[in-house]
Amino acid sequence: MAKEVKKAATKEPAPKKTAAKEPAKKVATKEPAKKPAVKEVAPAETTAKGVVGKYRVDCVYGDLYQFHLYANNGQLLYESREYASKKSCLEGIETFKKNMQDAATTVRVDKDKNNRYKFIIKNRNSIYVGETYDNKKQAESSAESVKRFAVVSQVIE
Repeated sequence: MAKEVKKAATKEPAPKKTAAKEPAKKVATKEPAKKPAVKEVAPAETTAKGVVGKYRVDCVYGDLYQFHLYANNGQLLYESREYASKKSCLEGIETFKKNMQDAATTVRVDKDKNNRYKFIIKNRNSIYVGETYDNKKQAESSAESVKRFAVVSQVIE
């Protein structure tokens, strides 16, 4: 007896229809907001807090002149020595500005137990001496303020 083997009917896959491709849909994406441009400025021209004080030249004691450095809130930061003429006083301001850029600061306790700051410039002269303060931290803070304002403040005659 012979066995018959029947072939299983196999279905051939239907031919794929090729449809015309549709263009891909554009998905709206949000772009990050642009940050405003930051303008770079030289450090000597301004500081982080917008420090702009003023030098005021005053005639004191008859014909002697003196300059005062004021913060932008009106606080007196520094008072110079007396100068014989207005011209020499204005030159003194320029020298003061130049020296404040390089000055080393020291805070010392005077004989009355008050803290006083001194700016010592390159030639080791202590030519700029500040007011007295109750504690060292106040004297150091004031010295830093003088340094900041000295460079950027404008002269008012």
